Amino acid sequence: MWRKPREAMLHAQYGTAVDLYKHEDNLNWQKLNNFFYITAGLAAATAFCLGKEGAGGSLGKGLAVIIAVIGIGVSLGFSLMLRFGRQYLLARKEAVIELEEYMAWHGGERIVNRRTDDPGSAYLKVSPTGAIMMLLPVLVGACWLAVLGVLIAD
Repeated sequence: MWRKPREAMLHAQYGTAVDLYKHEDNLNWQKLNNFFYITAGLAAATAFCLGKEGAGGSLGKGLAVIIAVIGIGVSLGFSLMLRFGRQYLLARKEAVIELEEYMAWHGGERIVNRRTDDPGSAYLKVSPTGAIMMLLPVLVGACWLAVLGVLIAD
């Protein structure tokens, strides 16, 4: 069955796919930004609890332990959110690439997957920045575990 090409629909789908891809990327960066705000707040609260101006004594230490446990949970939660956000981003990128392939077949240019098959350009397919983005909360979670260990051992 032959259908008349609907170029306007293809252009509209491509625009929507690119907008979704950019939206997911921005959303992941916002998640990481919010993670850092929460972590800074928890770290400040921990410092206050353990400082001489804070609750002091066993009450301050107990509050710091609770904050460290919350920090571990927040770190793991954001790491998972960023992991799934990255997977969704890569799915959106794949949709854009598929549309680009179709458009290239009709004479258009590849933009998102341009030069991805060149030697040494594997980073263009899956950005290492996304892996770093997911690992940062894991590293902060390890720091919270260390804080918890020090508080319990003390």
